[in-house]
Amino acid sequence: MKTFLIGISMVLVVSFGVYTEAQQSRDEQQVLQIVRELDAAVVKKDAAAFRRYLTDDATNISSNGLIRTKTDLITNITQRDSFTKYESDNLKVRIYGDSAVVTGRATYSGTFDGVQYTNRQIVFTATYVRRNGQWLSAAAQNTAVGQRS
Repeated sequence: MKTFLIGISMVLVVSFGVYTEAQQSRDEQQVLQIVRELDAAVVKKDAAAFRRYLTDDATNISSNGLIRTKTDLITNITQRDSFTKYESDNLKVRIYGDSAVVTGRATYSGTFDGVQYTNRQIVFTATYVRRNGQWLSAAAQNTAVGQRS
C-alpha cells in the first residue's frame, strides 16, 4: 500500500510539472505574440493595439529617460513619432504566475522625439501582468545601445 501511494504521488508530481511547463510555454507564446503585435503597431500608428495591450496605468521610461504614461505613448506614436521599422529580437520571457518579465533588443528606423534614426538599437525590460486572462504591458524601460546615427 505504501509503495502504491508513493507511486501515485510521483505520478501527480510529474503530471503537475508537465502541466506547469505546458502552461508556462503557452503564456510565453502569448506574451511574445503581444510583443510582435505592439512592434507592428508602432509602425502602423495603431492606437487601438496600445489601448488593448497596455494597462491603464502603464508607464514607459524611454531611452532618453522620459517617463511616459499610456496616454503619452499613444499620443507620441500616433501623432509625433514616425517609424518605418520596429523589430524586437533576442527576446526572453520569464513567467512568474500572473506576471511576466520580457527582456530583449529592438531595432528601429524613423523619427523618435524629433530625431531621425536608421537601425537604432535599444535593449529593454518590460513587465506584463495577466488580468482577466489577458496579458497586458504594465511597465517598460529602454536603454539606447551604441551611438546615435
